[in-house]
Amino acid sequence: MIGFNNDAGRAGGDSSYSPAPQLSGSSNDAHAPSRRGRVRNADFGMPGREGLLDLARTYLEVQARLWPELTGTAAVPAADAATITAMADDFERRFRSQVAEPFQPAGTPRPWTDLGLAYRRFSDENSNPRSLDEQLLNLLTRARRDGVFVPWCYVLADAAVSGTFACRTGYTLAKTIVERRDEFGVSWLLIDDLSRMSRNTIESLRLGELAAETGVRVVGASDGFDSANPQSSLLLPVLGSMNEAFITQLRSKVKRGMDDASRRGDNIQPPGVGYRLVDLKDTAGNLVIIHKNTI
Repeated sequence: MIGFNNDAGRAGGDSSYSPAPQLSGSSNDAHAPSRRGRVRNADFGMPGREGLLDLARTYLEVQARLWPELTGTAAVPAADAATITAMADDFERRFRSQVAEPFQPAGTPRPWTDLGLAYRRFSDENSNPRSLDEQLLNLLTRARRDGVFVPWCYVLADAAVSGTFACRTGYTLAKTIVERRDEFGVSWLLIDDLSRMSRNTIESLRLGELAAETGVRVVGASDGFDSANPQSSLLLPVLGSMNEAFITQLRSKVKRGMDDASRRGDNIQPPGVGYRLVDLKDTAGNLVIIHKNTI
């Protein structure tokens, strides 16, 4: 069990606050990690560097298998370290600048029938970062079934950002590409399921309307949603409402758990500015283990 302790080295400390030691040069660093959450800078929502390298590697391996005729071309280059690093750099540049460039396959065979845009998202920092790779595999495989090619420059994502927020960087860039469909040549928007797109009913309907106006086909690889289906106008608000209801129910369950933890005297929030969490020990100097088998 962790407590707010006045004396970190004293056995059997009480649940009070302990001032955190100051580190030289770190107190005003806007990019320093915070126990209260991530700093919302230009990188907020961007997958970590290792995650981007894995994502680029997954993209090349999957596309080489799905599109063997493109292997070794500018569209699907060889999966060497230099190429993977350059692709991760390109993703970071697009994410930070919020600017995408149209795919220009000069000198590349064009075996595809359409170009697609792939958007992926996971919600929580504690989620598996490999979720983006798994979603990408689903999207690329689904796209290949209809002869749709997704270039790397049209692969977008948001990591550890709730779908209740519409102001996600990757999502906003995806909508921009859809809105400028003629310039980017995109005909498909691929998502794993509608909840990855948004968990807000109104926002889901807004994107559906935008896609309809621009003629972009929205396809869910896992939930089977397809805006080309005549029933999609009925399914979109229903699925959007279900996705939003999931968050409403989850909030209720989290609040119930927090209320119960508060009644037991457990900590339910990070310490205030200038304080830190310390391990709580009993009178014998042993760490106190809570019911979840954690300290």
